[in-house]
Amino acid sequence: MKKNISVYISKAEEKYRTLHKEKMGLTLFDNYVLTPRTTKKDIPITQNYVVFIVKCGSGVVEYNSERTPIQKNTVIQATPGKHLRIVPNEEGIIISGLSYSKNFLLENKISDLHSDVLHFVSTLYSQVWHLSNEDTNRIRTAYERVSETLDVFDTHYFGRALLVHQFQIFLFEMGALTKKHTQLHDLNFSRKEKLAMQFSKLVQEQFRTERKLSHYAEQMHISTKYLTEVVKEITGKNASEIINDHVIMEAKFLLRRNELTIANIAETLNFSDQSFFGKFFKRNVGMSPKSFQMYRTKNLID
Repeated sequence: MKKNISVYISKAEEKYRTLHKEKMGLTLFDNYVLTPRTTKKDIPITQNYVVFIVKCGSGVVEYNSERTPIQKNTVIQATPGKHLRIVPNEEGIIISGLSYSKNFLLENKISDLHSDVLHFVSTLYSQVWHLSNEDTNRIRTAYERVSETLDVFDTHYFGRALLVHQFQIFLFEMGALTKKHTQLHDLNFSRKEKLAMQFSKLVQEQFRTERKLSHYAEQMHISTKYLTEVVKEITGKNASEIINDHVIMEAKFLLRRNELTIANIAETLNFSDQSFFGKFFKRNVGMSPKSFQMYRTKNLID
């Protein structure tokens, strides 16, 4: 058996580079090979969200000092800013996966999906699931459709829309797995982790109308100071920065559409007036909303 795996791994290693695709902050890689001699090779996930599917071989995944055995049909997902390393056994391991940025979710309105679908995205701990063949096939099918859409992204008239649609299907499949495999895991969250997740969920739901930390702290029945400390400790980011990131990504999305005036967008995002919105946008983006629209139209920026 090891000999067959080694032959398969050898062949897959030869063609890995042709199976690396990236568009709009979404990266897909297939037949990514890890062996004991290549364990230190970087996996292209940077600070993104990531989902791995083990296709062949076995090993261990190290996630924040915890080690969990993995094998064929194991799915691994993790959030940004966490230490993640896959250590293969002697015969090696082959994985496929997706990595994607928070901006990709926000800019394509994927963050508006039902919170149950995005639960696995916003959790603050790693999930390692050992799937049945049936569940693995469903995830693989959704993954392959994303891959096929990436192939025609530049030539299909609706390439971007198709990619977003197929990626959402992938998320729905992952969301279903979350319901199936993590029902009992909430008991393992610390109080601070639960608070950080609650804050993340509230921000996703309310950032268009509320930017004050005190508003969220009041709903969570804690002080603003404690909310700030907890979010920073658990996520590594400032709570205000998380809210602003959502607002800016939504503003960029609305500005790209050219369907609303800047004044309309300021009102939609609950700014007191267009001037205040303009100052907020320039402080965070480095240019005015109008300049952003002009440069975006000329395809000079994302």
